[in-house]
Amino acid sequence: MGLCSRVNESGLPIQHQVLTDIMGPEDHNCDMDFKVAGTPDGVTAIQLDMKIHGITVDIAMEVVRRGNIGRLEIMEVMLETLPTHRSDMKPNAPKITVMKIDSDKVKMVIGKGGETIDKIIAETGVKIDFEDDGTCMITSKDQAMVQRTIEIIKQIVYVPKVGDSFDGIVTRIENYGVFVNYAPGKTGLMGSRGLPE
Repeated sequence: MGLCSRVNESGLPIQHQVLTDIMGPEDHNCDMDFKVAGTPDGVTAIQLDMKIHGITVDIAMEVVRRGNIGRLEIMEVMLETLPTHRSDMKPNAPKITVMKIDSDKVKMVIGKGGETIDKIIAETGVKIDFEDDGTCMITSKDQAMVQRTIEIIKQIVYVPKVGDSFDGIVTRIENYGVFVNYAPGKTGLMGSRGLPE
């Protein structure tokens, strides 16, 4: 939505015309750029830029009303073309998968000087971003590589819990028990009470 207006000495409109357009010239040449987005059920977001000092409540209400009419007309054409979202994205479309790990384990995934995360990226070709709270965003066109990255990260941050079972490789045998590699880079001691006679 756009707005063409004559303004007074204070920069406020004294005459105006609300424009309905999705092309953009009204934004460049006129006084306001108002965007409205939503679904058939209602408005989900609005955005407003103005070059003048302000608009009245009446103008704002007119913009919202006309914007809603235009949005629903466009939505009707869109839904005739594609009634619902696709169940799967195209194979080459970038995909972002979000996973969460403990924030204190992020440094384990990054590794010394970024060595660990660099190895993950080299193997899978994904982009990995972390937030302070442990949120991890994995971006790639290849869903299989996204899944592989998730598996690697889960292995790195894995901490065994009582009741967990897994296959392991015995790496060392001592009189008091055996050392078992139960996950990549993770070794634990199985005491002699757990060994067969």
